[in-house]
Amino acid sequence: MLNHERRPASSRATRCALVLVVLALGLRMEAQRMITSQYDNARTGANLHETSLTPRNVNAQHLGKIFTLPVDGDIYAQPLFLSGVEIPGKGRHDVLFVATEHDSVYAFDAYGNPGSPLWQVSFLKDGVTTVPAADAHCPFIAPEIGITSTPVIDPSTGTLYVLVRTKDRPGRRA
Repeated sequence: MLNHERRPASSRATRCALVLVVLALGLRMEAQRMITSQYDNARTGANLHETSLTPRNVNAQHLGKIFTLPVDGDIYAQPLFLSGVEIPGKGRHDVLFVATEHDSVYAFDAYGNPGSPLWQVSFLKDGVTTVPAADAHCPFIAPEIGITSTPVIDPSTGTLYVLVRTKDRPGRRA
């Protein structure tokens, strides 16, 4: 569970953009990874290489919340994971990538050390805001709509692909 704070959004013209965040990362190909929703493009949700979790040890006595991480909005997208990622100026980390409805993407150390982001990118700049839920007539996601779908990571290029929903202020030229 990740902690967050909510921030209201307002504006008029809605747009949808596919945005590429190019990561300057050195990725180890042999490392365990979760680079798309539900482990694979077939969306099976199966990790066929899992060796630690078993029906015997997956229970309330062995699993639970270890720590929380601060983000700026609600999380609907599945967090992604890569081990052994070289973060410029911060060393090698197992990284948890988290996208929020406040149009931000975070990279955290997967073990909460440090508890602050290794990096964070916001797509809200120059009068661009998230889409208010009322504008999209969406009863399920509130108060704002930003990054809802799970991003995808291409480890061969170090690129994270993310669908960002934004709204321009009236009269703004893109």
